[in-house]
Amino acid sequence: MAVVQDAWPSRMRQDTQRAPSRSRALTVPYYQDIEDNDDENSEAEEDGSDDKDGGLLQMLSMLSEIKKKKAAKLSSAYLQQKKARFKDARADAKELKSAGTAYIRQCVEAANAMGKDDTQPDDLIRAMNDLFVQAAQHDLTKHADGFMEDLSTRRVANVAETADVVTNFNGRRTHLRRQLKRKAKLDYEQQIEQAQIATNARELIKGYKKLISAGTRSSEQ
Repeated sequence: MAVVQDAWPSRMRQDTQRAPSRSRALTVPYYQDIEDNDDENSEAEEDGSDDKDGGLLQMLSMLSEIKKKKAAKLSSAYLQQKKARFKDARADAKELKSAGTAYIRQCVEAANAMGKDDTQPDDLIRAMNDLFVQAAQHDLTKHADGFMEDLSTRRVANVAETADVVTNFNGRRTHLRRQLKRKAKLDYEQQIEQAQIATNARELIKGYKKLISAGTRSSEQ
C-alpha cells in the first residue's frame, strides 16, 4: 500500500509537470491567430478607407467637371448674347448715321433753295402772317364750336329741369288743393257741429228756465 501511494503522487506530479507544456503549446497559436486576424482586419480597413477616399476623389472630380461644363456653357451663351448686342448696336448706329446724313443734305438743299429764291423778306413775312391768322381763326372757330355745343347742351338741360319743376309743381299744387279742400270741408263740418251744439244748449237752457219758472209759480199758488 505504501508503494502504491508513492507511485500515485509521482504520476500526478508528472501529469502536472507535463500539463503546462501542453497549455503553452495551445496558447501560443491562439494568440498568433488573433494577431493575424487583427492584421488582416487592419489591412481590410485600410483598403476600405482607400476605396472610400478614391470614391470621394472621383465624386469631387465629377462635380468639378460638371461645374466646368456649366461655366463653359454660360460663358459661351454670354459671349453669343454680347456679340448679338454689339451687332444690333452697330446696325442701329449705321441707320442713325445714314438718317442724319440724309437730313443734313435736305437742310443744305433747302438753304440753297432759299438763297436762290427771289422772294423778298416782306413777302415771306406777309405769307407767315396769313398763315398765323388762318391758324388763329381755325382755333377760334374750333373753340366757338365747342362753346356753342356746350351752351346748347346746358340750355337743353336747363329747359328739361324747368319742365320737370313745372310738372312737379303742377302735381304738388293739385295735391295741395285737394288737401285744402279736405281741410276746409272738415272745418265747415266742425263749425256746423259746434253751431248745432250751441243751439241745442240754448234750447236746453230755455227749457230749463221754463221749468224753473213753472215750478216757482206752482209753489206760489
